[in-house]
Amino acid sequence: MPTESKIAAPEFNLSDADGGRGYIAHLFKTVLRRHDYRQYITERLAGDFACTLAQHFEDIKAREMALQQRLTAADERADVLEGLLLQTNELLYAIQGDPGAVPSSSIDAMRGEVFTALKPAEHAKDEHVCTGCGSKGWTANCKECVPY
Repeated sequence: MPTESKIAAPEFNLSDADGGRGYIAHLFKTVLRRHDYRQYITERLAGDFACTLAQHFEDIKAREMALQQRLTAADERADVLEGLLLQTNELLYAIQGDPGAVPSSSIDAMRGEVFTALKPAEHAKDEHVCTGCGSKGWTANCKECVPY
């Protein structure tokens, strides 16, 4: 299986003014595709503001990644359930045509697969720790937990 060749994003120390400014400059260059703010960012943007903003963007990226993982898992579960629904429909159609044609072991196996697929998924462990209130997860206990 071929691997994708991705250019690694540079690492920035977000507790350092130069790192914060570097992060913001990189964001403007790569995400926003804007080069006209480079001088302002490097010469005039307050370092503490750049660090705070960069840390906020990193938190947003982490939440976005977590949401994307949850969405992917939900899509995969929907695909499995749809497949089982189609198989169940075929089984019911066969039973309707000739009730003795389908062995009870096939019915039991299908029921087991359906019940297994319908079990609620375990909640993912959220490793985020709020910098404002110290709570684990996104609890909205303080202004740091709520991104807006």
